[in-house]
Amino acid sequence: MNISGEKSNLRRKFLEKRNSLPEDFRMQASGKICCEIRSFGKIAEAEYLAAFCHSGAEPNIDPFLSEEAGKGKSIYFPRYNPDIGQYEMAKADKFPVGFRKGKFGIQEPIGDSEPATDDKIRKMTWLVPGVAFDKSGARLGHGNGIYDRLLKERDGLKIGICFSVQITENIPSEDYDAKMDYMICEKGKIKCKRNGG
Repeated sequence: MNISGEKSNLRRKFLEKRNSLPEDFRMQASGKICCEIRSFGKIAEAEYLAAFCHSGAEPNIDPFLSEEAGKGKSIYFPRYNPDIGQYEMAKADKFPVGFRKGKFGIQEPIGDSEPATDDKIRKMTWLVPGVAFDKSGARLGHGNGIYDRLLKERDGLKIGICFSVQITENIPSEDYDAKMDYMICEKGKIKCKRNGG
């Protein structure tokens, strides 16, 4: 089976796992994940934060993001730009309000906020959702390549946000697949071991 086929099979498996989690577990685990994010100094020190609005099945980190927005931190979210035919990072001026479903059903900021400049993107710390992750930092997304394009050649810290059932031994990856530096789940923070290191 080729890598694309392997990814499709894993995607189905882990979406089923994630989507079958009981709602009470999801709520409690999301609370623990928010605590882990708060206690991670590298996130607290970030000048610009790249984040996501949860889909309902993903960990809900909105409470943490609301706190950071209340402190005046600049938080950016993926937003589809039809003029260029791809996603960019747009500042959310009124989080948690001011969002709508975009091209792939992803909640994105509405309004006229300017997309992040390359300079800001280079300084961003990224909180990244996914379908599955492995301990080498490989990430399996929904197959649209949104984050792989957004994260391409970005030096900022990349942190996968997930439930522990989404972490597996091995995810097949290709050159264009973005790798995480850390993962945070309800059981704690995991530093990714690149190339077995």
